[in-house]
Amino acid sequence: MANPSPSPPPYPTAEPMRFSHFRSHLFQVADAALASGEPVPLERNGQRLWLVPERGGSRIERLPLLDIIVGNPDELPYIETSEWNESRNLD
Repeated sequence: MANPSPSPPPYPTAEPMRFSHFRSHLFQVADAALASGEPVPLERNGQRLWLVPERGGSRIERLPLLDIIVGNPDELPYIETSEWNESRNLD
């Protein structure tokens, strides 16, 4: 009876993973990184790379909050647009 191959270490790990090992376990490493949310360090030709899961929610949630209202936002429902005079209303 042949010994089963040793299971790969749990991902992500703190030690950089050799790229050849990463290549042979690509989907397991990617799935584990996505499940844990932690980056996985990789090493290729003596340089370190990181497989990093994207953080955040939907694309809308990742948009930056812009402060573009001039004046009091609570007054917006009460502005009379029928009497709009740009120089008077934007002061």
